[in-house]
Amino acid sequence: MSRSLQLRGPRVLLAFSLFFCGSAGSLAQEPLFEKKEDPGVLKGIVLNSITHVPVSRALVHSLDNRLATLTNDQGRFEFRIPRAENQSGGSASAEPAPVAIGASSSGAPSSQVAEQLASQVAAISSQLRARKPGYLTDTNAPEFVASDDEGETLTIALVPEALLTGRVNLPSEATVDRSQVQLYRREVQEGRGGWTQAGVAATDSEGEFRFADLPAGEYKVFTSEILDRDQMMFDPRAQLYGFPPVYYPNASDFDTAGVVHLAAGTAASANLTPVRREYYPVRIGVANGSRGNGHNVLVFPQGHGGPGYSLAYNEREQLIEGLLPNGAYTLEVLSFGQGGATGQMNFSVRGGPFVGRSISLLPNSSVSVIVKHEFESGDSPAAAVETLSDQPQGARNTASGRDVQVTLIPLEEFGGREPTTPVRPSNGIGDQPLVFENLKPGRYRVRVEAAKGYAATVSSGGTDLLRQPLVLSPGVATSPIDVTVRDDGAHVQGEIEHWAEEARAHGSSFNAPGHLPACVYLVPRSGSAGQFRVAWVNDGKFELSQVPPGEYEVLAFDRPPLDLEYESSEAMQKYEGKWQGLHLGPGAKENLKVPLIRTDE
Repeated sequence: MSRSLQLRGPRVLLAFSLFFCGSAGSLAQEPLFEKKEDPGVLKGIVLNSITHVPVSRALVHSLDNRLATLTNDQGRFEFRIPRAENQSGGSASAEPAPVAIGASSSGAPSSQVAEQLASQVAAISSQLRARKPGYLTDTNAPEFVASDDEGETLTIALVPEALLTGRVNLPSEATVDRSQVQLYRREVQEGRGGWTQAGVAATDSEGEFRFADLPAGEYKVFTSEILDRDQMMFDPRAQLYGFPPVYYPNASDFDTAGVVHLAAGTAASANLTPVRREYYPVRIGVANGSRGNGHNVLVFPQGHGGPGYSLAYNEREQLIEGLLPNGAYTLEVLSFGQGGATGQMNFSVRGGPFVGRSISLLPNSSVSVIVKHEFESGDSPAAAVETLSDQPQGARNTASGRDVQVTLIPLEEFGGREPTTPVRPSNGIGDQPLVFENLKPGRYRVRVEAAKGYAATVSSGGTDLLRQPLVLSPGVATSPIDVTVRDDGAHVQGEIEHWAEEARAHGSSFNAPGHLPACVYLVPRSGSAGQFRVAWVNDGKFELSQVPPGEYEVLAFDRPPLDLEYESSEAMQKYEGKWQGLHLGPGAKENLKVPLIRTDE
C-alpha cells in the first residue's frame, strides 16, 4: 500500500473522540466542574510502545501549538483549560477552549452543561502528540485505554528509535581519514518492495558513523566512493587511487549486500573495510545531448543494478566523465524536461583510461490509451468507445460522465517509483485517445480504476497487462494500451469475526476517526484473473462492488499493513492459514466472515 493510507486528512475528527472520552457513565455520575469558573482537566500518560514503561520529560503538545507541557517522572501530563463561556447576550471567548470530560467530584452534571461541553468539543481543531529525543516523531496517536482506577486514560505511545552504528576502517596508508556512508531502507509501494535512500552520514576522525531516528525495517549500508589523493602533493601524471564502495558485510555490489534487520528500540552495528584500488579516467561523449535540460547519470556493475558508483555530466562539453576502478559497467543517461531522452551502454575499464566512445540518446516513449465499455446494465450501450480528455483527477469521459483512471507504476528497484498519469489527449481534442508522454525505458505495471465497472482486459500488442508488465524499449514504438471495462463484477460483503471482542481488546480508539482503520484485503492468487482490492471496515462490516472475477485470498487487518508485499508469494507465506479462499465468478454475490489479524503480532 502507498503511504497515503496514513490518513493525514481527518485530524480534526480525532479531536472529537479524543477530548470527549465517550464514556456516558462518567457524564452521568460525576460533574465536570465544581464551580463555574473551575478549569477543565485533561489528563494522560505517555508510554514506550515496546516496553510500556512511562516516558518522563516528553513534550506533549497540540498540533496547533496552543497547548504544551512536559510529562512528569511517571510519564503523566495534565492540561487545565478554562471552560469557554456561552451566555446569551453576553460576551463569549473569541475561540472555544478545548475541554476534556474528566471526573473531579461526586454528583451529576446538568444537561445544559453537557450540551455546552459537547458544543465546545465539536469546535476543537487540535489533537495531541508527544515527542522526545530517542523516539520517532509523527508516529503516535492518542488512545483512550481502559484503566482499573480511572476508567479510561488518555495514552500516547511513543515508538523508540532504532540505531545503526559502525566504523569505516581505512588502511593506514590512506591519505584521507573521513568518508561517507549511505543507508537504504526497503519500502513497500503498491504491494511491491523496493529500496529508497534513508540517510547519508559522515564518519568522524575515528571512522565512526551513526544513523539514528530509524523506524523498524530492513536496511542496507555501504560506503561512498573515496578518492585517495593528497591535495598538497598531487601529481596529475601519477597513478590515481581510491576506495570503491564496500557493501555490508563485505560485498562488492548492492545486489549481494547483506540486509540489516532492525526492530523498534534496537541497535545494530556494521563495520566496513574499503580496499584501496587503482582508479582510471573515464570520458564518454554524448552524441546528441542537449543543453539546459539537465541529465541524470547512473553507473553500476553490469548485471548488478544499484547505487554506489558515480560519474558526472559535463554540460558544456557534453561529456560524461569521472574515475572508476577496473571492472565491467553499465551506464544509463537520462535527460529531463520536454523531449526527454535516454541512453544506455556497457563498457569496461581495463588497466587504463576509457575514452573515445560515445553514447546516443533515444527519445523517450509515448503510449496512448483506448478504453472500450462493454456494459450489461440497461442504462448503458452494449459497447462504446470511451472518450477521454485531460482532467487533473484522471481520465474523464466528458461525453457520458463515466470515469476511468489509468496509471503506470514503474517497477524500479531503486527510486523513481512514483506513479505516472496521462498528460494529454493525442491532439488536444476530447474525442481522442489519452497519451502518456516522455516515458523512460523500463517495466511498468498498468493500473486501471473505473468509477463504474472494472477493467476486464488490459493489453498492448498482444501482452496481457493485467498479469505482465508493460515493457518500453529505447527507440521502439509501443502499441496502444487497450482497456475493456465491464460491469458484471462480483459483489462481496461481510463482517469481522468477534468484532466487539476485538474492539474491547484494542481500546475504545480502535477504528475511531483519525486512526488507521481496519481493512480487508482481497489478494489475487498467482496466475488468477483477479485484481487486488481493499475494503474499509465500518462497525465490523465491509462491502465491495464490481470486484473482478478470479481467485482470491481474503485477509482482514486491524490497520493497513504498510509493509505487506502482497505481490510476493514469499511475503504472503507468513499469513498462510489466516486467509480465507474465495472464488468469484461474473455477477457473483458473496457474504463472508473473516477473522481479524493484528499487524503487531
